[in-house]
Amino acid sequence: MLNCSKCGSEVGKDELFCGECGTKIEFPVNKVMSEPQPQSEPQPQPTPQPPSEKQVKLQESNILQNGEKKKTKNGLTIAIAGIVLLFLIGFGIFVVRQSKDSNSEIIQSIPEQKEATAPAVSDATPAIPSAPATIPTPDAPAISSTQAAPAPTAAPVIVPAPSAVQNNNNSDEYVDIITNFIAAEDRRDIATINKYLSEHMNRYWDIQSPTPEQIYNRYQHIWSITAYNKNHIIHIGKQSENTYVLFTRYEYEGNKQHKIIIKDNRVVCVFDNDKKITEIYGID
Repeated sequence: MLNCSKCGSEVGKDELFCGECGTKIEFPVNKVMSEPQPQSEPQPQPTPQPPSEKQVKLQESNILQNGEKKKTKNGLTIAIAGIVLLFLIGFGIFVVRQSKDSNSEIIQSIPEQKEATAPAVSDATPAIPSAPATIPTPDAPAISSTQAAPAPTAAPVIVPAPSAVQNNNNSDEYVDIITNFIAAEDRRDIATINKYLSEHMNRYWDIQSPTPEQIYNRYQHIWSITAYNKNHIIHIGKQSENTYVLFTRYEYEGNKQHKIIIKDNRVVCVFDNDKKITEIYGID
Protein backbone atom coordinates (compact mmCIF):
# COMPACT_ATOMS: atom_id res chain seq x y z
CA MET A 1 0.00 0.00 0.00
CA LEU A 2 1.05 3.63 -0.62
CA ASN A 3 0.37 6.86 1.34
CA CYS A 4 -0.76 10.17 -0.11
CA SER A 5 2.11 12.63 -0.08
CA LYS A 6 -0.21 15.44 1.02
CA CYS A 7 -2.71 14.04 3.58
CA GLY A 8 -1.01 10.75 4.38
CA SER A 9 -4.08 8.65 3.60
CA GLU A 10 -3.54 5.13 2.31
CA VAL A 11 -3.95 4.80 -1.42
CA GLY A 12 -4.27 1.57 -3.42
CA LYS A 13 -1.53 0.76 -5.86
CA ASP A 14 -3.98 0.96 -8.76
CA GLU A 15 -5.36 4.41 -7.82
CA LEU A 16 -4.08 7.55 -9.55
CA PHE A 17 -5.60 10.17 -7.16
CA CYS A 18 -6.04 10.29 -3.36
CA GLY A 19 -9.56 9.46 -2.28
CA GLU A 20 -9.41 12.02 0.59
CA CYS A 21 -7.80 15.11 -0.85
CA GLY A 22 -7.74 14.38 -4.57
CA THR A 23 -3.99 14.78 -4.88
CA LYS A 24 -2.36 12.94 -7.81
CA ILE A 25 -0.47 9.97 -6.64
CA GLU A 26 3.12 9.69 -7.81
CA PHE A 27 4.55 6.21 -7.69
CA PRO A 28 8.25 5.84 -6.94
CA VAL A 29 10.06 4.37 -9.92
CA ASN A 30 12.52 2.28 -8.03
CA LYS A 31 9.81 0.63 -6.05
CA VAL A 32 7.72 -0.29 -9.08
CA MET A 33 10.65 -1.60 -11.03
CA SER A 34 11.98 -3.49 -8.04
CA GLU A 35 8.86 -5.46 -7.50
CA PRO A 36 9.48 -9.04 -8.50
CA GLN A 37 7.58 -10.30 -11.47
CA PRO A 38 5.83 -13.57 -11.08
CA GLN A 39 7.45 -16.31 -13.12
CA SER A 40 5.38 -18.90 -14.85
CA GLU A 41 6.19 -22.41 -13.99
CA PRO A 42 7.35 -24.57 -16.89
CA GLN A 43 4.71 -26.89 -18.22
CA PRO A 44 5.62 -30.53 -18.12
CA GLN A 45 6.19 -32.01 -21.61
CA PRO A 46 4.18 -35.15 -22.38
CA THR A 47 6.29 -38.25 -22.69
CA PRO A 48 5.93 -39.84 -26.18
CA GLN A 49 4.28 -43.19 -26.02
CA PRO A 50 5.41 -46.02 -28.31
CA PRO A 51 2.77 -47.12 -30.87
CA SER A 52 0.62 -50.00 -29.85
CA GLU A 53 0.74 -53.38 -31.59
CA LYS A 54 -2.63 -52.69 -33.21
CA GLN A 55 -1.37 -49.41 -34.69
CA VAL A 56 1.77 -51.13 -36.03
CA LYS A 57 -0.31 -53.84 -37.76
CA LEU A 58 -2.63 -51.22 -39.23
CA GLN A 59 0.32 -49.28 -40.66
CA GLU A 60 1.82 -52.47 -42.12
CA SER A 61 -1.56 -53.35 -43.71
CA ASN A 62 -1.81 -49.89 -45.31
CA ILE A 63 1.72 -50.20 -46.70
CA LEU A 64 0.94 -53.62 -48.22
CA GLN A 65 -2.31 -52.38 -49.76
CA ASN A 66 -0.57 -49.37 -51.32
CA GLY A 67 2.10 -51.69 -52.75
CA GLU A 68 -0.53 -54.02 -54.23
CA LYS A 69 -2.35 -51.06 -55.82
CA LYS A 70 0.89 -49.83 -57.38
CA LYS A 71 1.66 -53.32 -58.71
CA THR A 72 -1.85 -53.64 -60.20
CA LYS A 73 -1.61 -50.22 -61.83
CA ASN A 74 1.86 -50.98 -63.25
CA GLY A 75 0.67 -54.35 -64.58
CA LEU A 76 -2.34 -52.74 -66.30
CA THR A 77 -0.11 -50.10 -67.89
CA ILE A 78 2.26 -52.78 -69.20
CA ALA A 79 -0.65 -54.81 -70.62
CA ILE A 80 -2.09 -51.79 -72.46
CA ALA A 81 1.34 -50.92 -73.86
CA GLY A 82 1.76 -54.51 -75.08
CA ILE A 83 -1.62 -54.47 -76.85
CA VAL A 84 -0.81 -51.16 -78.54
CA LEU A 85 2.59 -52.51 -79.65
CA LEU A 86 1.02 -55.66 -81.13
CA PHE A 87 -1.54 -53.54 -82.99
CA LEU A 88 1.19 -51.34 -84.47
CA ILE A 89 3.20 -54.38 -85.57
CA GLY A 90 0.14 -55.95 -87.20
CA PHE A 91 -0.77 -52.71 -88.94
CA GLY A 92 2.78 -52.35 -90.25
CA ILE A 93 2.71 -55.90 -91.68
CA PHE A 94 -0.64 -55.15 -93.33
CA VAL A 95 0.69 -51.95 -94.93
CA VAL A 96 3.80 -53.76 -96.24
CA ARG A 97 1.70 -56.55 -97.79
CA GLN A 98 -0.67 -54.05 -99.41
CA SER A 99 2.29 -52.19 -100.85
CA LYS A 100 3.75 -55.40 -102.28
CA ASP A 101 0.39 -56.35 -103.83
CA SER A 102 0.06 -52.94 -105.45
CA ASN A 103 3.59 -53.09 -106.85
CA SER A 104 2.94 -56.52 -108.34
CA GLU A 105 0.50 -55.05 -110.89
CA ILE A 106 1.73 -54.31 -114.40
CA ILE A 107 1.86 -50.53 -114.17
CA GLN A 108 3.74 -48.25 -116.45
CA SER A 109 3.32 -45.02 -118.31
CA ILE A 110 3.93 -44.98 -122.07
CA PRO A 111 4.17 -42.03 -124.51
CA GLU A 112 2.10 -41.74 -127.66
CA GLN A 113 4.82 -43.53 -129.70
CA LYS A 114 6.56 -46.34 -127.82
CA GLU A 115 8.31 -49.50 -128.87
CA ALA A 116 6.55 -52.63 -127.66
CA THR A 117 6.47 -56.34 -128.32
CA ALA A 118 3.40 -57.63 -130.11
CA PRO A 119 1.42 -59.88 -127.77
CA ALA A 120 1.59 -63.58 -128.42
CA VAL A 121 -1.86 -65.16 -128.45
CA SER A 122 -2.14 -67.89 -125.84
CA ASP A 123 -4.85 -69.58 -123.81
CA ALA A 124 -3.60 -67.78 -120.69
CA THR A 125 -4.37 -64.29 -122.05
CA PRO A 126 -7.16 -62.74 -119.92
CA ALA A 127 -10.38 -61.70 -121.63
CA ILE A 128 -10.37 -57.93 -121.16
CA PRO A 129 -12.48 -55.62 -123.33
CA SER A 130 -10.82 -53.16 -125.68
CA ALA A 131 -13.63 -50.72 -124.94
CA PRO A 132 -14.19 -49.53 -121.36
CA ALA A 133 -16.61 -52.28 -120.41
CA THR A 134 -16.99 -55.05 -117.85
CA ILE A 135 -14.95 -58.23 -118.39
CA PRO A 136 -17.17 -60.90 -120.00
CA THR A 137 -18.44 -63.78 -117.90
CA PRO A 138 -16.78 -67.22 -118.24
CA ASP A 139 -19.80 -68.69 -120.06
CA ALA A 140 -19.37 -66.32 -123.03
CA PRO A 141 -18.85 -68.28 -126.30
CA ALA A 142 -15.35 -68.18 -127.72
CA ILE A 143 -14.09 -68.71 -131.26
CA SER A 144 -12.37 -72.06 -131.80
CA SER A 145 -8.60 -72.25 -132.29
CA THR A 146 -9.06 -73.35 -135.90
CA GLN A 147 -10.94 -70.13 -136.66
CA ALA A 148 -8.77 -67.72 -134.64
CA ALA A 149 -7.06 -64.88 -136.47
CA PRO A 150 -3.31 -65.26 -137.09
CA ALA A 151 -1.17 -64.08 -134.20
CA PRO A 152 1.34 -61.28 -134.87
CA THR A 153 5.04 -62.05 -134.84
CA ALA A 154 7.04 -61.70 -131.64
CA ALA A 155 9.49 -59.19 -133.18
CA PRO A 156 9.43 -55.70 -131.62
CA VAL A 157 7.04 -53.35 -133.40
CA ILE A 158 5.92 -49.77 -132.98
CA VAL A 159 2.35 -49.67 -131.63
CA PRO A 160 0.45 -48.27 -134.61
CA ALA A 161 -1.97 -45.38 -134.45
CA PRO A 162 -5.55 -46.04 -135.70
CA SER A 163 -4.67 -44.48 -139.08
CA ALA A 164 -1.88 -47.06 -139.60
CA VAL A 165 -3.77 -50.24 -138.63
CA GLN A 166 -2.54 -53.49 -140.10
CA ASN A 167 -5.26 -55.59 -141.72
CA ASN A 168 -5.71 -58.27 -144.35
CA ASN A 169 -7.29 -55.87 -146.81
CA ASN A 170 -6.48 -52.18 -146.68
CA SER A 171 -9.68 -51.35 -148.58
CA ASP A 172 -11.88 -53.38 -146.20
CA GLU A 173 -14.71 -51.09 -145.08
CA TYR A 174 -15.29 -53.13 -141.91
CA VAL A 175 -11.74 -52.40 -140.74
CA ASP A 176 -12.41 -48.68 -141.10
CA ILE A 177 -15.65 -49.01 -139.14
CA ILE A 178 -13.88 -50.81 -136.28
CA THR A 179 -11.08 -48.22 -136.27
CA ASN A 180 -13.52 -45.30 -136.11
CA PHE A 181 -15.63 -47.07 -133.49
CA ILE A 182 -12.60 -47.54 -131.20
CA ALA A 183 -11.56 -43.92 -131.73
CA ALA A 184 -15.05 -42.78 -130.65
CA GLU A 185 -14.72 -44.85 -127.49
CA ASP A 186 -11.36 -43.22 -126.72
CA ARG A 187 -13.00 -39.79 -127.14
CA ARG A 188 -15.97 -40.93 -125.03
CA ASP A 189 -18.28 -39.83 -127.80
CA ILE A 190 -21.46 -41.78 -127.08
CA ALA A 191 -23.36 -40.28 -130.04
CA THR A 192 -20.76 -41.53 -132.55
CA ILE A 193 -20.54 -44.90 -130.79
CA ASN A 194 -24.28 -45.43 -131.26
CA LYS A 195 -23.94 -44.78 -135.01
CA TYR A 196 -21.81 -47.93 -135.36
CA LEU A 197 -24.00 -50.15 -133.16
CA SER A 198 -27.05 -51.98 -134.46
CA GLU A 199 -30.45 -51.07 -133.05
CA HIS A 200 -30.97 -54.79 -132.44
CA MET A 201 -27.80 -55.83 -130.63
CA ASN A 202 -27.44 -59.54 -129.98
CA ARG A 203 -24.61 -59.22 -127.49
CA TYR A 204 -22.57 -56.51 -125.83
CA TRP A 205 -19.84 -58.21 -123.80
CA ASP A 206 -21.63 -60.04 -120.96
CA ILE A 207 -25.09 -58.57 -121.76
CA GLN A 208 -27.29 -60.66 -124.04
CA SER A 209 -29.73 -58.69 -126.25
CA PRO A 210 -28.85 -55.39 -124.58
CA THR A 211 -31.06 -52.32 -124.83
CA PRO A 212 -29.56 -48.93 -125.81
CA GLU A 213 -30.09 -47.79 -122.23
CA GLN A 214 -28.06 -50.74 -120.86
CA ILE A 215 -25.20 -49.98 -123.24
CA TYR A 216 -25.28 -46.29 -122.33
CA ASN A 217 -25.24 -47.09 -118.59
CA ARG A 218 -22.29 -49.45 -119.07
CA TYR A 219 -20.22 -46.75 -120.79
CA GLN A 220 -21.14 -44.13 -118.19
CA HIS A 221 -20.14 -46.47 -115.37
CA ILE A 222 -16.72 -47.29 -116.85
CA TRP A 223 -16.00 -43.66 -117.68
CA SER A 224 -16.97 -42.58 -114.15
CA ILE A 225 -14.32 -44.82 -112.53
CA THR A 226 -11.48 -44.09 -114.98
CA ALA A 227 -9.64 -40.82 -115.57
CA TYR A 228 -9.06 -41.71 -119.20
CA ASN A 229 -8.83 -44.76 -121.49
CA LYS A 230 -6.94 -45.37 -124.74
CA ASN A 231 -6.85 -48.27 -127.23
CA HIS A 232 -3.71 -48.86 -129.30
CA ILE A 233 -4.89 -51.04 -132.18
CA ILE A 234 -2.25 -53.62 -133.12
CA HIS A 235 -4.06 -55.77 -135.69
CA ILE A 236 -7.52 -56.32 -137.18
CA GLY A 237 -8.04 -59.72 -138.76
CA LYS A 238 -10.96 -60.99 -140.81
CA GLN A 239 -12.33 -64.30 -139.57
CA SER A 240 -15.38 -64.71 -141.78
CA GLU A 241 -17.58 -62.61 -144.05
CA ASN A 242 -19.05 -60.51 -141.23
CA THR A 243 -16.77 -61.39 -138.30
CA TYR A 244 -13.50 -59.67 -137.39
CA VAL A 245 -11.02 -60.07 -134.53
CA LEU A 246 -9.42 -56.97 -133.05
CA PHE A 247 -6.03 -57.13 -131.28
CA THR A 248 -5.56 -54.08 -129.07
CA ARG A 249 -3.38 -52.80 -126.25
CA TYR A 250 -5.73 -51.06 -123.80
CA GLU A 251 -4.50 -48.59 -121.21
CA TYR A 252 -6.48 -46.71 -118.59
CA GLU A 253 -6.04 -44.77 -115.35
CA GLY A 254 -8.31 -45.46 -112.36
CA ASN A 255 -9.71 -42.51 -110.42
CA LYS A 256 -8.72 -44.08 -107.07
CA GLN A 257 -5.31 -45.57 -107.85
CA HIS A 258 -4.08 -42.76 -110.14
CA LYS A 259 -1.89 -45.28 -111.95
CA ILE A 260 -1.77 -46.20 -115.62
CA ILE A 261 -2.56 -49.88 -116.26
CA ILE A 262 -1.93 -51.58 -119.62
CA LYS A 263 -3.52 -54.84 -120.77
CA ASP A 264 -3.59 -56.76 -124.06
CA ASN A 265 -6.84 -58.31 -125.31
CA ARG A 266 -8.71 -59.69 -128.30
CA VAL A 267 -12.19 -58.53 -129.22
CA VAL A 268 -14.66 -60.08 -131.65
CA CYS A 269 -16.82 -57.76 -133.78
CA VAL A 270 -19.78 -59.24 -135.71
CA PHE A 271 -21.63 -57.13 -138.31
CA ASP A 272 -25.13 -57.41 -139.73
CA ASN A 273 -26.13 -56.87 -143.36
CA ASP A 274 -26.33 -53.10 -142.79
CA LYS A 275 -22.67 -53.06 -141.67
CA LYS A 276 -23.65 -52.28 -138.11
CA ILE A 277 -21.98 -54.00 -135.14
CA THR A 278 -24.46 -56.51 -133.78
CA GLU A 279 -22.11 -58.37 -131.44
CA ILE A 280 -18.95 -57.31 -129.60
CA TYR A 281 -17.19 -59.29 -126.87
CA GLY A 282 -13.74 -60.40 -125.69
CA ILE A 283 -12.20 -63.84 -126.08
CA ASP A 284 -9.42 -65.75 -124.32
